[in-house]
Amino acid sequence: MGPAAAVNRSTLSLSLTEVIGCHRHYESVTVGVPLPRGWCQDPGFLRLSIGASGPVPLDARVLDRWSDGSARWALLTFSVPVEPTATAVLALELSDAVAQ
Repeated sequence: MGPAAAVNRSTLSLSLTEVIGCHRHYESVTVGVPLPRGWCQDPGFLRLSIGASGPVPLDARVLDRWSDGSARWALLTFSVPVEPTATAVLALELSDAVAQ
């Protein structure tokens, strides 16, 4: 699967495309994601969701920071199902509270 990303001010869109024709049953995905300057101070506020399926459990940590202290790169680990040759589109957003 190959990740791709697109950014707006409130949401980072991640696309995962299954390219070899296998059904992916919640396989673990780990990907480094560049973040816009000032967008995220604490990875505990990051939330990941997939369409109508809702929230996706997420482990996130900062790999690098901008000069203002905000996260520049985050390492995300999560599991999602992807049908053969399909693309799963996920939304990475900032929450108002740290995940419990």
